[in-house]
Amino acid sequence: MHGRTSLVRHDQTCPLFKDIPQDFSAARYHSLIADIQDALDLVPIANTADDNVLMAMRHDTHPVYGIQFHPESILTNHGQQIIQNFVQLMLS
Repeated sequence: MHGRTSLVRHDQTCPLFKDIPQDFSAARYHSLIADIQDALDLVPIANTADDNVLMAMRHDTHPVYGIQFHPESILTNHGQQIIQNFVQLMLS
């Protein structure tokens, strides 16, 4: 998946994706896949639309977020808004 885009679908509940369409294209530069099935305190918030690969998660009770795509890439639609949302979350 190096240098490719995937359609990502988020769950519309996380403020990290505020003002972002539910489906958006995101740049991927990795070949690893995260698996959080056994992590009781991590909540998936976005997956690829076609094959359901985890693309973003949050901690259940702490302001901790993880993403597996590159919002800073020109290949990611709405990437700057995602970064701005993250900054606002960290400042609040």
